[in-house]
Amino acid sequence: MARGQQDRFRFVILRHLGQLALNRRDLAAARTLLNESLVLAHEARVGWGVAPTLAHLAGLAMAENQPMRAIRLAGAATGLRERHRARLLPIDAARLETVIEPAQRALGEVAAANAWADGQTMSTDQAVAYALEATLTQPAATMAAVGLTPCEIEVTALLARFATNREIAAELVISEGTAKRHVENILVKLGLRSRTQVADWASEQGVRLADLRVNVLLLGAEMGRWHTANVASRR
Repeated sequence: MARGQQDRFRFVILRHLGQLALNRRDLAAARTLLNESLVLAHEARVGWGVAPTLAHLAGLAMAENQPMRAIRLAGAATGLRERHRARLLPIDAARLETVIEPAQRALGEVAAANAWADGQTMSTDQAVAYALEATLTQPAATMAAVGLTPCEIEVTALLARFATNREIAAELVISEGTAKRHVENILVKLGLRSRTQVADWASEQGVRLADLRVNVLLLGAEMGRWHTANVASRR
């Protein structure tokens, strides 16, 4: 139901569904829902929507016995909340406290303070990238290996759903001409002749757009870091 919402605030519904999954200890479902909520909030440039999701992900990190990660995410949530002057709901603030206290005990005072400072000074982009840190799923890794760009990866996922150029353009907010060019590039890179073959290949790889949105963001961030490092090394 939440995924079918077309309004720009569907990330709020996904966040609440993620917390419900976390409450019933379905950590895999919680991670999927919260990650998607975070990506959507970030894509919409809604700063106040990122901070609460980071707070929920801090709870997930603690449930997975990762106190250092939990403290950093909590610090990032608090830092972003303060910069955007957005208050957490009382229930979310109370929930965050239940995460912070055991994490501090597990880490010790000094380590916890350092982790909190690391998170609190993160920019929105840094906090989102850190929250989504994970090994790329096999489909995304496979597509990156054959030279597809992050945008081409998303187009490939849409081709797996037999989307037309017009539908691809609408989904990715690009022109039909750009969508057509991406499809042509994908055909060349994969050595295929038709959109149907791309759809079959993508289906065999287990490609799903919802999963790839997280991985595309990570891949884009990694390419950005590589470019920055490469430029700096040439100076």
